[in-house]
Amino acid sequence: MSGMVGGMLTAATSVLTRAVELDTKARMDEAVVCYQEGLQLLMDVMKNTPAGDSKEKLREKVKTYMARAEELKKLVEAEKQAGKYHEQIHIENDSTGHSYSRLFGQFLDATLTEVIVEDPYIRSTHQLYNFLRFCEMVVKSEAKVRSIKLITGQDERPDQRSNQEGKLRDLATSLTSYNISLEWQYSNTLHDREIRRLSCSWVIEAASGYDDVIIQMEVLNSSLEYSLACVRDSVEIRDGDKEFHRSLASWCGATWPEGPLSTSRDKAYIGFSTDFKKNNYMGFILAYWLEKKPIQLTHDRRTVNYVLLGVGLTLLLAVPVCFLGLYIGHDVNQRHSVVISERKSGYNGNVTTRRKTS
Repeated sequence: MSGMVGGMLTAATSVLTRAVELDTKARMDEAVVCYQEGLQLLMDVMKNTPAGDSKEKLREKVKTYMARAEELKKLVEAEKQAGKYHEQIHIENDSTGHSYSRLFGQFLDATLTEVIVEDPYIRSTHQLYNFLRFCEMVVKSEAKVRSIKLITGQDERPDQRSNQEGKLRDLATSLTSYNISLEWQYSNTLHDREIRRLSCSWVIEAASGYDDVIIQMEVLNSSLEYSLACVRDSVEIRDGDKEFHRSLASWCGATWPEGPLSTSRDKAYIGFSTDFKKNNYMGFILAYWLEKKPIQLTHDRRTVNYVLLGVGLTLLLAVPVCFLGLYIGHDVNQRHSVVISERKSGYNGNVTTRRKTS
C-alpha cells in the first residue's frame, strides 16, 4: 500500500473511531458528520486498492458504517420532528438544571488547549464565583487546556474594582497548580456573553527509531468559515512540534493548500482555531504518511574557504619558485658551457695524460 493510500486509511480509521465514540455518548449529530467524513475517506482508499481480500474487507466496513450513519440520520430527523432535538438552548430567568458541564461538556475533549471567555459581567462576588465554577469544570474535564483568557468589564466603584482584581489574582494563582495560565483584560465595549475562541492542536511524530524520516501531509478536504486575515476559523501547519516553528501552510474558507506538504524533520504541528460560532462548516480532513528523508549533499563553507586559500598561496609561491628555478637553471647552463669551453680549449694546449701501470 502506497504512502498516500496508507495515510488516507489512517485518517479514515481515526475519523471513524471518533464517530463511534460520539455515537456511544449519544451525540448523534456529531457522530453522523464523522461517519460521513470517515466513509468518504474509506471509499477513496477502496478505489485505490487492487482487487482481493483487502478490498473485500474494506467494502464490508463501508457497508457497516454506512448502515449506522443512515440509522442515526433517521433518529436525528425523528427527534427534530418531535421537537426533542435542539441546536440552541434558551435559558429562562430563574430556571435551574443548566450546569456548565451540560452546556459546554461536549466541546471539552482531549484536543482542546485554549479557552477565551468574553463576559462583561465578571465583576461582583457571585459573578466571580460562577467564573470559578466554569474554570473548575475545565480543570476536571479531559481537555488539555493550558490557557484561559477572560475579557470582561470593570465596575465604576474603586472598591469593587479592587475586589475584582484580587479575586482574579487568587484564581490565577490556584490555576497555576494545574499548569493552566489565566489572563484577563478589561473592555468597556462588551454587550453580550460568549465563549469567543477555542484552539486545538495536534502533533504528528514518527515512532522512536525513525530518525531518518520526514512527514508528508495532504489536505483532502476543508470546509471552514472565511474571514479577512482568517480571524474566525483557521488551520496552520508547522515544520516541527511547536507553534513557533516554521509555517508550512495556513488557510481558511473554501480553499486549501494543494499537493503534499513536507516537513524537514520527523515532527509536524497542526493548529486549529475557531470562534465558536455555530454553523454548517465541517472542518478539515488531512492525511499524513512517512517518507525516507532525502539525501542532501552539504559542505562547510569554512572548509571551502580554507581550500581556496591554500590553492591561492600555492599559486603565489609557485610563481617565484618557477622564476628562481629558471634563473638557477640558466646560471648552471652558463657555468657548464664555460667549463666545456675551457676544457675544449685545453685540448689545444698542454694537456698531460697519465697511464696507470700495474
